[in-house]
Amino acid sequence: MSDFNISINKNKVEFLKFNFLFFRVILISLMASSFFSSCKKDTDLGLTTQPAGDKINTVFADTLSIEAYTLKDDSATSKNEAYGMLGNYNDPEFGNVSASFLAQVLSKVVGTKFESSSEVVSIKLYLDYSGNYGDSTKTQTINVYKLTNSIVKDSAYYSFNKASSFYNESDLLGSRTINQGQLYSDNLGIDLLPSLGNSIFSLDSIKANSDILSVLPGICITTDTNVVGGGIAYFNLTSGNSKIVLTYKNASSDTVTSEFIINQNCARFNLFTHDYSNTNFYGQMNSITPIQDSVFYIQPMAGVRGYIKLPTADKLNIKSNVAIVKATLVIPIEKNDLSISTYEAPTKLMLYERQANNQYKLPPDFSLGEIFDGNYYPSESVYKFNITLEMQNIIDGVIPNLGLYLISNDISSCNRVVLTSGIHSNRLKLEISYIKF
Repeated sequence: MSDFNISINKNKVEFLKFNFLFFRVILISLMASSFFSSCKKDTDLGLTTQPAGDKINTVFADTLSIEAYTLKDDSATSKNEAYGMLGNYNDPEFGNVSASFLAQVLSKVVGTKFESSSEVVSIKLYLDYSGNYGDSTKTQTINVYKLTNSIVKDSAYYSFNKASSFYNESDLLGSRTINQGQLYSDNLGIDLLPSLGNSIFSLDSIKANSDILSVLPGICITTDTNVVGGGIAYFNLTSGNSKIVLTYKNASSDTVTSEFIINQNCARFNLFTHDYSNTNFYGQMNSITPIQDSVFYIQPMAGVRGYIKLPTADKLNIKSNVAIVKATLVIPIEKNDLSISTYEAPTKLMLYERQANNQYKLPPDFSLGEIFDGNYYPSESVYKFNITLEMQNIIDGVIPNLGLYLISNDISSCNRVVLTSGIHSNRLKLEISYIKF
């Protein structure tokens, strides 16, 4: 996704919306004319016409064959994330998931001076808790390590990197065992080794942030992986409330406090690991030839994505010019996934147009803003996408029909979902209304 810019000029969006709506108005006017009164239904494809009492007749198809598969997602890069994700859990549908994060810690005040008599009273790491995903009652042990080398704010790091490659086991700064439910009333506080404070005192003074980075290149925060159930917590890394607080005494003064904060000026990124070996889709995901099951799977954090094969023009029985009035991709969730009450589905998904080199880009309908959709509709238990322009381009031969990739709208979240494929009894479907010229 980093290969393209998804930012959209507001004026351009409004212009495109106007033209899209104008185009549909013209089509509706055309449909009312006698020129189109000869449109017939195609019983082979399940094509029907609107009721005779309606003023407008369009050809409508909703039984077209669509295939959907589960693929391993490309490893996402992580860079300067607003939220650090931390925890481990065993998902009954998606297997074991683990999240940890790295961050620089910078001095809140530059110019702090220490005395030779400075003595550590306490040194603690606080993390600004923002919520959790999964089972918050399970206990996990959180470990804080000193990084071996500095990380760089302007660099992106692959999220598949193992956390242990960034630190030595001997550089453990502190640990705490806690369940996520406790964090609602207690922003995570972890006692760190006094030796870290003594390393800071060795600087005599902090004239620049490079000084603190010379003794503390950063921290890596991980959890144990031996958890049944479990979940992942979110911590705000830009609020300034995630910090190390050093409390110390000088011979010349009473207790003094210095803060070293994690904020938007710090390098920070998330790391994820997945173990899919015991999942139902493991064989499908690793097959050279795609295998379609009755369901397919979406999980962020560089997890798994969907691949959707759209029907070709010949499957649509379109042998002449047509104008697509509307094309809606409707994707139901698998209602037999009983774990969804604990491991919630994303509120929104995202579609990308597959390219010849297996890269992907935003489809043209994305430029229409909210018309593109992608939202979850709880009353229907489905996700919906408007892919009218995409289907028009495919039918007109403007682009090759290479299919679509379906992923979570937010890679820095845990929400995953099981969806129905083209061979499920409650299958995904493409609803198309169009006019033949």
